[in-house]
Amino acid sequence: MDVRPGAELVTGSTNSGNGQVILPNGAAIFRVYMDSPGFPSAEAAGAWMNTAEYAQLKALLMSLSYS
Repeated sequence: MDVRPGAELVTGSTNSGNGQVILPNGAAIFRVYMDSPGFPSAEAAGAWMNTAEYAQLKALLMSLSYS
């Protein structure tokens, strides 16, 4: 998981970007690495997305701001 500029997440976007968020004084990369080997299937990943742990992680990532 990582944080990306909102323009890369709009409907119809054909590019997932490069994972860097450009800031006035440089660039930043915000990533969350999952334990290896990750999820055994897309279904397992989808099931995890319905957990409280995922909701907390998403809330944390969505709360980031830079000023």
